[in-house]
Amino acid sequence: MGIELAGRCPVCRARFRGTINCSRCGGSLKPLMVLAATAWRLRQEARKAIFAGDYLNVQRLAQQAQSLQASPLGRRLQLLSSWLIEHFNEPPAEK
Repeated sequence: MGIELAGRCPVCRARFRGTINCSRCGGSLKPLMVLAATAWRLRQEARKAIFAGDYLNVQRLAQQAQSLQASPLGRRLQLLSSWLIEHFNEPPAEK
């Protein structure tokens, strides 16, 4: 599964305070912040793809986001994408 920022420094487990460096140990949190922002953007793109009816893309984007930063809402987005594919994607026309 992906990393989980969960509001704590991965080095010393201090509470995350929205700064690039941990307030307790001084460890850099920038890489985690970049991953979290990237995952957020991927989930936003997945939500847009829902409205466009591009359910396979929704699933791809949701899975990418979860691999970067796992979250309960991200998991719900994955489940929704699977359900949408199962119920609304039309199978390819047979020749």
